[in-house]
Amino acid sequence: MRKRFVVLLSLVAVTGCSSSDPTTRSGSDVPRPRHPLDASSVSTPLDSYQPSSGLTLTLHRAEVLLTNQCLKRLGYSDHPMSTPEGLPDERRHSEFLVFSLAQAKTIGYNLPKRYAKTSESSWDDKASKVQRGLLDGTLRTYKGVAVPQGGCVGVAADDLTKNSRVPKRIEGGGVELKQLQKTSPTSLGDAQVGVIRLDAIFATKKDARYVEMIRSWSSCMSKKGFDYKTPEKAMDDNRWNGDTPSGSEKRTAVADMTCKKEVNYLGVASRVQSAYEEKVISARKWELAELRRNLKAWKTNADAALKGSSG
Repeated sequence: MRKRFVVLLSLVAVTGCSSSDPTTRSGSDVPRPRHPLDASSVSTPLDSYQPSSGLTLTLHRAEVLLTNQCLKRLGYSDHPMSTPEGLPDERRHSEFLVFSLAQAKTIGYNLPKRYAKTSESSWDDKASKVQRGLLDGTLRTYKGVAVPQGGCVGVAADDLTKNSRVPKRIEGGGVELKQLQKTSPTSLGDAQVGVIRLDAIFATKKDARYVEMIRSWSSCMSKKGFDYKTPEKAMDDNRWNGDTPSGSEKRTAVADMTCKKEVNYLGVASRVQSAYEEKVISARKWELAELRRNLKAWKTNADAALKGSSG
């Protein structure tokens, strides 16, 4: 199945609008970003709560080490996980539906190949049924040895999250994540911020300035011969099937990005969302403070695991 830029928020239709947040400017008065079609060029307040790339890599390396050690203790030595040298390319702020005109002209709404497959997902594809059972704990015994509850992935998660308080659930924007105690801390920090951010994303969708800007975008698209009410509908048009984009898809994507640049889509969306993120931070400050304490504890545990393996 082809991978798109459409994210969870594309399932939510813009219905009405709320009163504008006084902490932001009117939509027409928002400064234009330096790179109007590059979502990674903007930052919003919740970004400061996300794990750094360095911490994420440290956690990932420690998780691989602890998982392989667990498999070895169980007597399974085939196909060990490889220690990551770096992190895969990541799309920052994918809720802002922009990409370069060059990309629109060549692959339409498809994801660039650098995001489509990672070495980790390739490793998963080659894991045997037995190894998967040892990793997730669905295999209860192996060679007469009891497999730990939650499998080797759970063992690694327990080691890395000790002396921290992993939330039982995370909620945001009507989305809820549960049963997080055995979740890999490598992805848990980003997941927690991502779900919390949904509160701000959905509020932005109903804000008067955002709605006004989207109407201008729709009008711009109409003048170019494309009838779409929202960017999500353009990107998720059911005519865009398969990994090879049609000429129609590429023309639509080019018009889409051109109009977004014209109406300052990224500037308005990121500015309005930032204001709502400040409100979310204020409302959930204790939860976010706990996350920062957790990240500090996880780093300590990861550093200890890696130091122990080299000692």
